[in-house]
Amino acid sequence: MNTKDSPWTDEQLAVLQENDELELTVEGKTVIIWMVIVQGEVFVRSVYGRGSKWFQRAIRAGQGAVSAGRVQQNVRLVESGERLQTDVDAAFRSKYGRYARSIVDSTVTPRAREAALQISRLQ
Repeated sequence: MNTKDSPWTDEQLAVLQENDELELTVEGKTVIIWMVIVQGEVFVRSVYGRGSKWFQRAIRAGQGAVSAGRVQQNVRLVESGERLQTDVDAAFRSKYGRYARSIVDSTVTPRAREAALQISRLQ
């Protein structure tokens, strides 16, 4: 994989926004998760926290691939820390608000916030 980050295209962001689920593949293992877009950047969280196996793989590898709709892209995976977390909370509530509140609430807990990744597009 090329290691140079490149901005997401408007078309890719639109496709990601209209899809609820994202397939994230790291080290040959795929997980299906929710994702949100904030300020043109893609974010995911592990509702099970930092101990989740997929999250640990993602941190260890730092790269993977995503697929959603027509988007198939090699990506860099970086912990997002506190950057934009309030906006990411709001994005999860807005995008997934039609689901049961208990499910959506699981994406905005302190445990999920501590296991947040920014997904950047690689060329």
